[in-house]
Amino acid sequence: FVFFVNEANPVRNLTLDQVRDIYSRRITNWKQVGGADQPIIAFQRPEDSGSQTAMLAMVMKDRQPARPLKEERAATMGGVITEVAGYRDLAGAIGYSFRWYATVMNANPHIRLVAIDGTEPTVANIRDGSYPLTGQLNIVTAGAPTAATRSLIEWTVSAAGQDLLEKTGYVRR
Repeated sequence: FVFFVNEANPVRNLTLDQVRDIYSRRITNWKQVGGADQPIIAFQRPEDSGSQTAMLAMVMKDRQPARPLKEERAATMGGVITEVAGYRDLAGAIGYSFRWYATVMNANPHIRLVAIDGTEPTVANIRDGSYPLTGQLNIVTAGAPTAATRSLIEWTVSAAGQDLLEKTGYVRR
């Protein structure tokens, strides 16, 4: 899970606490986190979206984000990227998404990923566990797995399965 800003924004690192404060509106100006004297426009996704669910669970945890203004809500993940890349020609926007989506599926040269707690969201940092906003993919069965289910699990953990997972944006450990 990554945060990104407009390419013109000089802020390259935020702490998790700063991100929580931005999204709860305790921090409202980039100057408060080492940037320019410019208001922060914190884009969010609708409550029922996967990225908003991840945001609440992985980042906000027990804190509620501020209710976004109408212009701060993007209906799609691509919309968040587009808005941050060129929101009213201002560099004051911030958004979030899943790393693969923001860097490959909907890559935009006008956004820059932000390090969290000093760690860039690179594949190497995700793989070694140093980047703090990662999740795990688990295979769970209801009861004992059937032969077909066992075959799927075996293939998933095989070299071919792991290679396919990497090609679709997951990072193996």
